[in-house]
Amino acid sequence: DFYADGGITYRYFNGEPEYPFGYGLSYTNFTYSNLITNVTVANACDVIGLSVDVTNIGDFDSDEVVQVYITQPSASVPVPNIRLVDFERVHVPSKDTLTVNLTITPDYRTVVHE
Repeated sequence: DFYADGGITYRYFNGEPEYPFGYGLSYTNFTYSNLITNVTVANACDVIGLSVDVTNIGDFDSDEVVQVYITQPSASVPVPNIRLVDFERVHVPSKDTLTVNLTITPDYRTVVHE
């Protein structure tokens, strides 16, 4: 596969990107805390639920795109280096905290070897 062999997309690229995936500018800053999952060890068919608190520590109301990625370093077949598996855009008022819930379903961890 051209994309996998050449490291063309972010999923297969092994270098240091000039602008990492998800990089963006904002008029405020956010912190993440209290990451909680519903499992400690995930089996192949488990749905993994995550929650994280997102706090706008800046002076302006703003949106944040909360993203969760997975890697599968022990896969028995070639897989992407990283995969975006869920995200949610939230509006967080200045000095406020929101809890964001994300889900990783089994199909995001599925590997198909052709």
